[in-house]
Amino acid sequence: MKRKKSIFLSLIFSFWSLGNSVFAQSNSLDSLLKLLAQSQVPGRKTEVLIALAYKYTTIYPDSSLYYLAQAEKLAQQTQNPVQMILVLNHQGLAYYDKGYLAKALEYFKKSLELAQNHQKNDLIARNLGNLGLLYLSIGNNRLALYYYRQALQIFEKSNLSERVALTLSNIGNAYIDMNEYDSANYFVQKALPLTQKHAPLFESFARYNSGKIALYRRQFALAQNEAQRALQLAQKYADKQDLSAAHLLLAQIYLAQNQLDKALAAAQQSVGVAEASQRKRDIYMAYSLYSKLWAMKKQFEQAYRYRNLATMYQDSLQTENIGNALQVFEYEKKQDEVLVWQAQQAQKSSEYRRQISLQQTFIAGALLVLLAVIAIALIILKSRQQIKQRNTQIQRAYQEIQEKQEEIVAQNEELRHQQEEIYHLNTHLEGLVAEKTATIMARNTQLSEYAHFNAHKLRAPIATILGLYEILKLNPSETEQKFIIEQIQTSIILLDEMVKKSQSLLDEDDDDIVV
Repeated sequence: MKRKKSIFLSLIFSFWSLGNSVFAQSNSLDSLLKLLAQSQVPGRKTEVLIALAYKYTTIYPDSSLYYLAQAEKLAQQTQNPVQMILVLNHQGLAYYDKGYLAKALEYFKKSLELAQNHQKNDLIARNLGNLGLLYLSIGNNRLALYYYRQALQIFEKSNLSERVALTLSNIGNAYIDMNEYDSANYFVQKALPLTQKHAPLFESFARYNSGKIALYRRQFALAQNEAQRALQLAQKYADKQDLSAAHLLLAQIYLAQNQLDKALAAAQQSVGVAEASQRKRDIYMAYSLYSKLWAMKKQFEQAYRYRNLATMYQDSLQTENIGNALQVFEYEKKQDEVLVWQAQQAQKSSEYRRQISLQQTFIAGALLVLLAVIAIALIILKSRQQIKQRNTQIQRAYQEIQEKQEEIVAQNEELRHQQEEIYHLNTHLEGLVAEKTATIMARNTQLSEYAHFNAHKLRAPIATILGLYEILKLNPSETEQKFIIEQIQTSIILLDEMVKKSQSLLDEDDDDIVV
């Protein structure tokens, strides 16, 4: 036997905010019926039919299905996707309330798929909440919370305070069924102020959950106050589902306080409301507690009778069928996720191949640049070696000149006393020194030109090659890469010409310089 679930597994996860004018004018069934008779436009009439179905959902599910059948025909005629999504959603809820859970799942799936196709996020969220409702019905709290939380995220992003309040209450109710009352209290206390401000129709549900938590904590006064408040709100909004649950909660509170007579009276009230609405789940819950109370009063005939009735209604809830149907739903969902994953992997594989191709192109370009750089480095190294050899030759020539100058100075010292005799010779030597000095200055000028050439002319093609290499690292197109490599080749040729010219500067007039 499936474990007993709370009557408020969830309030109705439906009714999108269309037709606000309808509800502004029609807070009762009578006014809605009058409005239906006056409505001639198909779209408007569909709105009224959906509103009527919403009103009947928690009272008489069969009447709800009757109006939804008419709304479905009109929605198909007008091809209004939003109205069609709502009709399917409400049909699922009506079948859920009748106890046909597998049938409810069928309509929830259709509504969800249509909402996803038209990207209606709030309606997607409502159907996700419906799936949570079904999973909670068969005791799969983990998946129930999974779908409730998905719905909550969408409602919070859309700032739909009314739906946020309801979803928080549903999550709290799920935690109550899991006997995790601290977590339940957290969500219920978040839901209560929101229901008071934005969703008065759902406050009864939140009060019911708060009373359940207080009962678990044996805070009987608080539990009874919350149950009475839930009862008043259910009567105010004529919600028989809430009304049956509130009476049932009062019966449980009285039972916990050993007030059997009051508990029996409250349970009898719950039975009467449930039987009047013909909601199988409500009847099952009411009969189960009623049977237990008669047993405690030692009225075993009555206890046995209601236990048999409760078992009959429990069997009619089709919990095993819905379990199998939900397993199929999860399997289909996983299959869809696998197909999406395969498509993503194929896309990633294509992207990976493209990146490999780009990397190969880049590596080829990098190798070309590296070869060019190596070639340039070899040229520069050779040039530096030549320059070093030239500098060595110049230094040796300069040393020889210094040695000559020192010899001349020594000769001048030795021959100073022979000034008159060697006057002509001194004059000749001064001219020779002047000539040598002019030669050295010319050589220095030549070296300055050589250094300036190396610093400016020779550096220009090297800078060009380095700049082109940096551009090549940015992974340009093949056309641009070809152009850049051609420019590098041109610069290398220019560099070779500059090196040769640099060398020629040192070779010029070597024969004219006498050291």
